[in-house]
Amino acid sequence: ISSLVRDAQSEQSWGEVMRWKLVYRLNPERNQMMAQMTKVTERSQDPVAMARAARKALCYIGAKPVEFLFTFVFLFAIENGMYTLFTDEAFSRNSIGYLGNFPFLFGIVFTSAISIIGETRRNLLMDSINHDRFENVPSAEDSEKGFIRWYMKQIFANRDNSFMNNWKNMIKIQLGYAPAYIAIILVPQILSLGYFEIDTLITWYLMLMLPFFIAVSTHLNQASEFAMSYFESKIPERFRKHQKAINAIDERKFITRFGLAAFETAISTFLNLYQNVMMTIEVAGHGTKSLVRQIFGGWLPAEAILNPVVRLDQWAEGIPLVNYLTGAIRGTCEFFLGSPETYTDGTRIPWSSE
Repeated sequence: ISSLVRDAQSEQSWGEVMRWKLVYRLNPERNQMMAQMTKVTERSQDPVAMARAARKALCYIGAKPVEFLFTFVFLFAIENGMYTLFTDEAFSRNSIGYLGNFPFLFGIVFTSAISIIGETRRNLLMDSINHDRFENVPSAEDSEKGFIRWYMKQIFANRDNSFMNNWKNMIKIQLGYAPAYIAIILVPQILSLGYFEIDTLITWYLMLMLPFFIAVSTHLNQASEFAMSYFESKIPERFRKHQKAINAIDERKFITRFGLAAFETAISTFLNLYQNVMMTIEVAGHGTKSLVRQIFGGWLPAEAILNPVVRLDQWAEGIPLVNYLTGAIRGTCEFFLGSPETYTDGTRIPWSSE
């Protein structure tokens, strides 16, 4: 591809140069997002992997009511910050039907829609590491101890289901998916908040380095998939390929997956909400988004971007033409990141340096 780019440049063909540069940048060896798409496409060609991912997706979609319940219970007492669920006004800039715009529209409605659409893709990516080990049937000794013991063994004693490997895998998935994720959430955040929430986005990606928050749900998810082989152990090996045995095993797996999905959804919802609320809640002495401010030395990333832009626009106020340029820059930044008049999390962001 590099030689084709050089040949196109030597022929001074601008269209050819741009076309081959685009191909070069989209090469899965250099583009993590394209590498993930290629992996998903390859795994989707495997009927066993696709069926397993689709069944898991169906179970996790069915467990959504558990997620909604935990969300409402967890946010019920939150009285400040972006995740204030209940407001005093029925319809305002920050509320719809007495529910906060951000936790309800973005946190529940939009996030649920995206997770439902992308659940199968996510499962294919997560299963890609251990896909050839899921069918390991437990020994007679493990089978006699019951399913719960076998499931616990997959969580705490299965070397193929390493917590650190799951963490590393999730970092690769999340970072590779970052450009698409930012593009997807841009419009819903502007609709629900009135601006793009860059502060918590940057902080969330920094917190990927903390394995406890990002890897727990993946680790449990993989453990449940390893544990599904338990049901084959209850049928003599010579009968496992019989259609009636396959149907009976699949039925038990589906029911068990649904129960485990509800359990894992409750844990992951709690961890996600705890992380998000800690990032955005107001604490006396630190102001709004106190954790984000502490990480960035008292400032919010949005403030660090907007304050210099505002000062530059004020400085260029009396300079012809230049003031139009600085005004356009300020207007664009305030459209996407908010302005001093934008309500962000129930209170105004203190845009001054005080």
